[in-house]
Amino acid sequence: MKKTATLSAAILALLSPVLASALPLGITHDEFKSVEKLQIGSQTMRILLVNPKEEYDGVKLMLGDKELARTDGDRMKIEYQFDLPNSKVVLVSEYSGGNACPANYRLVQLNKSGSVTTTKVFGNCSDIPKINVNGERIAVTLPAEDGKRIVEETWTFEKGVLTEPRKRGDRSK
Repeated sequence: MKKTATLSAAILALLSPVLASALPLGITHDEFKSVEKLQIGSQTMRILLVNPKEEYDGVKLMLGDKELARTDGDRMKIEYQFDLPNSKVVLVSEYSGGNACPANYRLVQLNKSGSVTTTKVFGNCSDIPKINVNGERIAVTLPAEDGKRIVEETWTFEKGVLTEPRKRGDRSK
């Protein structure tokens, strides 16, 4: 029993610097609400923990005071920001916390006119997106995974519209 307690104390001592660096100095997990933010013009896009002082209730994506999206997953992350001719587009990943489906995505477009478009969540669970931007068109390619029934997908986003990839045998698009 004493050996186990000593081993646990040794492991905790080794992990303490790692655990301490996970949050900014002087902030406890209960107080930590904004986990990521991005300034876009005069507005701030933030990813917030929902009810961090109480029972964990997911993560939400905010633009100013407006909630754009919410997930009960483990976390969200602002992956990329694209400056298009008439807007800015942000690719946001949503992580479930498991390894069966590491990530899915959504795009948020902020037009110069002030309007905001948020897509539905999309993806094939790949956490390795490949991005191609051509004018106003963004293509997000998610590779297939070896040994899984996941096929490569390319989702396109243009003028506020997300287009789903064709499925095998589907010639309608």
